[in-house]
Amino acid sequence: MAASDDRCSVGSEDAVIRLLMEEYKSLRAEVTQRVAERTQLIVVAGGVAAILTAVGGLSFRTPHLYVAIAIVLFAVVWGLIGSRDMMLLGAHLVRLENRINLLAERAYGAPAVLTWERWISLEQGRRMSRLPWTPWRRRLRRRSTFDET
Repeated sequence: MAASDDRCSVGSEDAVIRLLMEEYKSLRAEVTQRVAERTQLIVVAGGVAAILTAVGGLSFRTPHLYVAIAIVLFAVVWGLIGSRDMMLLGAHLVRLENRINLLAERAYGAPAVLTWERWISLEQGRRMSRLPWTPWRRRLRRRSTFDET
């Protein structure tokens, strides 16, 4: 993290921490809302696809099965796009956690007070690094270090 990002007058860390915590809370609420919306979309798409399949049967001669497949594919693609956005939110939350932890340590002498996003990102990086795809492994290792520079 650049030094210019952490400049604040002595004693004003508390106010900066409060502002950053408000941003942190709103971003966590946005992640929670996106997860709920994505789950709802998958449930509705699955339900509609099941109803269309039940009404039209599993026949390729009627459009019901094709429409059901299209709906499921749309839900999957939409979910993947949402996952990418949530990964970006998670990366920003990690940066916020690091900054809040740095300010809290400076102001109160407290060790890391926020650790969830950093832990989950590192854990996900460890799991993904076990996959055999070499390009992904290198990129995830770089992402999971969370350098402070």
